[in-house]
Amino acid sequence: MPVELLEDRSRWDEFVEESPDGMLFHRWDFLQIVEKHSGYRLLPLGVRRGNELVCVCPLFVRSLKGLKLVFSPPPGACVPYLGPVFSPEYHRLRQKRKEGYLNGAFEDVSRELAKLAPNYISVSAVPSFDDIRPFMWAGYDIGINYTYYLDLSRPLDKILDGFDPDCKKKIRTGDKYGLRIEQTQDVETFYAITRDRFDSRGMGSPILSPGYLNDILDAFPDHVKMYFAYAGEEIVSIAVNCTYKGSLMFWLGEINLRKAIPGNELLKWEFIRQAKEQGLREVELEGAGLKHLCLYKSKFNPSLRQTFVASKKDPLGAAAEWAYKNVLTKSFAAKIKSVIPSH
Repeated sequence: MPVELLEDRSRWDEFVEESPDGMLFHRWDFLQIVEKHSGYRLLPLGVRRGNELVCVCPLFVRSLKGLKLVFSPPPGACVPYLGPVFSPEYHRLRQKRKEGYLNGAFEDVSRELAKLAPNYISVSAVPSFDDIRPFMWAGYDIGINYTYYLDLSRPLDKILDGFDPDCKKKIRTGDKYGLRIEQTQDVETFYAITRDRFDSRGMGSPILSPGYLNDILDAFPDHVKMYFAYAGEEIVSIAVNCTYKGSLMFWLGEINLRKAIPGNELLKWEFIRQAKEQGLREVELEGAGLKHLCLYKSKFNPSLRQTFVASKKDPLGAAAEWAYKNVLTKSFAAKIKSVIPSH
């Protein structure tokens, strides 16, 4: 199963569009924007079986401070999943043949990775990628993450009935707050609000830059949209949503600026209503692996799904990771954190 650099944008996007695994983050222009702003070099790998393209796998490569790093996705891009994407034909195979395709693709990509001699590798797989065994057998550390999905096949009133009582009350009495929701391109304000919230918690901004957000909004106007919720002229909540293949993801933001106003709950309910009206099948409330977030997001009565993170490091990569977690000063640790994320 030969591996090649697949730099044909049309063929790449066609494959991603057809694959059950493909997400907006896999689209060619999205990957190019990540490469432009992250400082990582994109390796768009394609795996063939004969003349048939069976898998694409975007990897991001960087050398920094003596470390050779491979990520999918790279830190700071706010991309929750990337990793391999398989063809529809792969998903229709019987289990034995499916495992043959998967193991063959993994082995061939691993040979390409060996040529880079990386000190640290990290791959965060999409929720539909549930067979992590090739990584496990190759000595990767396997981490489990989680995400939430809300099924939109039920009537809207039944969806609301399933919410936590406090959440339902806030939504049903929401008219009294007189919120105004507007779509916006004001990336500078969005970035500043996000940066200030994370700074207040002793963390740097999770978003690469305002320019990164601006490029994504410009490249995907039908798929990625930014919103502010106002009470009068005051911003009380912010959000960036992604829509792709019948699924709406609450992607960025979710910052409530006025505790007295349930801006996040009212924003989410409005987006859920719109998604239902548009005929979307589900809403993803990404970020269920963090305790302080899941206690809030579970109020919407979503279903829980597992995702996997596979990582591998040699002694130099392990030493850098250990230093980040245990020894380094805050300023230097912030620099290393941009290279080696803590899972």
